[in-house]
Amino acid sequence: MKRIVYWSKASLSFELNDLLKLAKEAMLKNEQYDVTGFLQYKNNVFFQYLEGTSDNLNSIIGSISKDPRHQILRIIQLPSEQERLFSKWKMRYVEEDLISPVGLPDLINDLLRKQDNPVYNDEYMVKRLLRLLEKLVIYYKSVSS
Repeated sequence: MKRIVYWSKASLSFELNDLLKLAKEAMLKNEQYDVTGFLQYKNNVFFQYLEGTSDNLNSIIGSISKDPRHQILRIIQLPSEQERLFSKWKMRYVEEDLISPVGLPDLINDLLRKQDNPVYNDEYMVKRLLRLLEKLVIYYKSVSS
């Protein structure tokens, strides 16, 4: 299972209703491509995790990169996994207050601050992202059971 994360800068501000609508649109498209993942948004920056087959993820990223609502800033490929981490989330908008108990907002904010700094190379970012995913899987299991 291929896994990627990307950051993108929104070209306009998004309110909660806009984000939920966007996640719904993404969920419908992801169902067609058998892709799962989640979306986070803060300070006009999107953070998205996607998992699926290589061909399907390439198709989704191709479509995402053409969306005028944002501009992709950085894409990082994570080590592959045998199984999906978020099999029930075709696309979940993860609200900050829901993930606060596991300390994820701080970790996501740290990644967002460092994402465009060349000092923090992909290897550093992958380590931080894997830590974030470990914590998010704990949250995922608690809300998906």
